[in-house]
Amino acid sequence: GKEMTRCCITSQASYSDSIINALSEIVKFNNVSEKRLRHERTIILQEAATYYASSRIKTELSERTLWGERSLGLFVIGSQENISSFTKEDIENRFNQYYTPSNTLMVIQGDVNPEKIIDQIATKFNFWKNNTISASPPMIEVSPSIMGIGKSDRVNLTISFVGPSFRSRKRHAMA
Repeated sequence: GKEMTRCCITSQASYSDSIINALSEIVKFNNVSEKRLRHERTIILQEAATYYASSRIKTELSERTLWGERSLGLFVIGSQENISSFTKEDIENRFNQYYTPSNTLMVIQGDVNPEKIIDQIATKFNFWKNNTISASPPMIEVSPSIMGIGKSDRVNLTISFVGPSFRSRKRHAMA
């Protein structure tokens, strides 16, 4: 999403060590081959084509109008040009910049022993180091604009109003 990247794993509590290990491997982002990257890129480009043809695009266009070229105004799936051009190094740099302990919230729900889970997390994530990130807070566009994508024999009209702030708990209810 625009607000976060979320990795969720659900299983029986007896597999909690395996879950924590899997999440730590995701954060490490190592041993990703160029072949695997090309394979995933093909899948994501197919998903993007479907995404741009879906009704979700109306919400994206409204958000683009409000937020402009800032991160919250960009399409969640990204442009097909960007998807096609990302390198392994680009993705690794992104991981190193944003996927840091100080920028992470881990939630564990279920019948678990909190002390044991915290120890498992400390052990599996002991490699993880903080990197400083610089991300300025989003600003809303002040000038009205109209946006459209593609050509079609149909027209959808959407009106959007500025609502609760990006960090407000009321944001999802307003949406």
